[in-house]
Amino acid sequence: MIDEEVYFDSIPNDDAVRICLEIQKEAHMNWDSPTARWCWSCRQSCEDNPKKIAYLKKPGNRGCHLINIRYIQFLREEPES
Repeated sequence: MIDEEVYFDSIPNDDAVRICLEIQKEAHMNWDSPTARWCWSCRQSCEDNPKKIAYLKKPGNRGCHLINIRYIQFLREEPES
């Protein structure tokens, strides 16, 4: 579940690609999971073309829900300066 208190304008493309690849790797290892099915469907729809991937279709490069959740976790773990 996404916490309503965490807000971000956009996900830097490098972070989104890194997170997407992490999720794909995990989905490949756990192929019979909802995450894997979501990931497989996304890769099928974009034909594995990174420029068509689902997280780029959201306004402001917000990410698919899997990337958003992972990015929010990353933001929470990042130490404040």
